[in-house]
Amino acid sequence: MFDLTRVARWQKQKRADVLAFVAASCTLLLCSLILFVPSLDDALSGRPEHLRWITDRTARAVAARTNGEFPVIARHDDAYDCDKVGNISGGDSDDILYVFTYSETSRSLCFVTYQRARESVRQSSSEVLSSNSGQNYGRQFSARSPQCR
Repeated sequence: MFDLTRVARWQKQKRADVLAFVAASCTLLLCSLILFVPSLDDALSGRPEHLRWITDRTARAVAARTNGEFPVIARHDDAYDCDKVGNISGGDSDDILYVFTYSETSRSLCFVTYQRARESVRQSSSEVLSSNSGQNYGRQFSARSPQCR
């Protein structure tokens, strides 16, 4: 009727198949745990830079929306405090630039419009900007580009 050696081979094959299925299931479960537990994922791949990505996309969009008419700067600065940025009446000027400053540490993104300071205005809160202040997505700096706010 049944060949006992054949049945024994089937039983061995069945055990091997079940063992392979269990091993694959455990591996899949372990990988899922690693990917879905943020602290484990960050330990393996590093912390994600969400604000860098958002800042980059927003700066590109502003530059595209203004047709590259103004410099649009995206920069990283963990020490920058958005709340301490003051408004100074600068009058009308076409000599402006847009600056996006982000911090992954404080999880903040600031959008500030700068313009060249008038010669008569000298404030301690002025900030000198140059072509290496960050990633520029708009018009390049020139001799008449804004340098202070």
